[in-house]
Amino acid sequence: MTAHGFVPDGGVNLYLLPANMRAIAVRSDFTEDDMDRVNAFVARAEGFLGGALASQSEARLALTFRGDTRASVLASATGCEILLDDLLRHLLWEDGRRPEDCVHIFYDRGQVTTTLKRALKYTQVFLKGDWNTAQQPDLNAWQHETARVRNTVVHAGYRPTLEQAYAALDAADGLQSYLGDLVLKLTYRFPRTALMLYGRDELVSRNQFTARVRAVLDDDQTSGWTTKFVRWRSCVERLIDDELFPGQIDSPSEDIGLAAVVDPPGQVTWVLHDMNRRRACRALVNEQLIPEPTRASLRTAADAIPADSCPLSIAVGDLYSAEPTEEWVSEHRRLPLHEVMVDGNDWY
Repeated sequence: MTAHGFVPDGGVNLYLLPANMRAIAVRSDFTEDDMDRVNAFVARAEGFLGGALASQSEARLALTFRGDTRASVLASATGCEILLDDLLRHLLWEDGRRPEDCVHIFYDRGQVTTTLKRALKYTQVFLKGDWNTAQQPDLNAWQHETARVRNTVVHAGYRPTLEQAYAALDAADGLQSYLGDLVLKLTYRFPRTALMLYGRDELVSRNQFTARVRAVLDDDQTSGWTTKFVRWRSCVERLIDDELFPGQIDSPSEDIGLAAVVDPPGQVTWVLHDMNRRRACRALVNEQLIPEPTRASLRTAADAIPADSCPLSIAVGDLYSAEPTEEWVSEHRRLPLHEVMVDGNDWY
């Protein structure tokens, strides 16, 4: 909203392209299943386990087509760590944990914790099973064939043999199978994680496509859970960065906007939005500075929002001397359409 009324954005942005892929692909030999796989790949690239899958692919490409054993082992080890950490994040998210409550898991007492420590202390609690790295074959192989060789490469410049590179690949596959089997036993508790790991068809073939899983998959309220998780994960990473570099959180941003958050019927809360740092806070606005056309447009828009609608935000074209009335918090806690929580309880 500006002094001249409502001004639509109207721009075409790159982030819209994946949503248009179904319309772009008009080849008659693309079945609906083919298109679903394309869309799933696009959604997965930066989503849950996207980094692990990319690392596994790079490990095989480096070894098969370039014969680069060093790059292959490094990619295998990276994929294993991403697999363990992303799985832990997804379990925390599906368990309903708030981002602020998870920072200590990854950053504790002034230090970044290790993947192994996180897995043994937290993932084991969620998934149960045998996590004795000296006795459990898949965990032992990860530590011995992948992590140990990776450390030798990084710290001593060692060039692995072909046999070691292939063993690292096998260990990475074994780790994924071990973790997947544990999740499969807890499908009733973590249906979204199971769906993301296996997909609907595989769960059906394994007789794990339960009523609970079907309900989650069909529930319109959870249809955007992949996006929510990616936002949740990014939020946790920003909060960890705030702990690592505490001086940056107080530095001013050059991209602060003001929004009128409308909670039907007609209740308006002013919110400052730091778009660079992805933070927001409630604010006090000198409404006498807002031009009458803008105020009228805001009233019209607020009154037009149905009473049963979720909160909506309307950006305004100036800050109007807005002053924060609270500490800055993650944007999902103050602005709609930035949801991260699996249960929708983002306003806290």
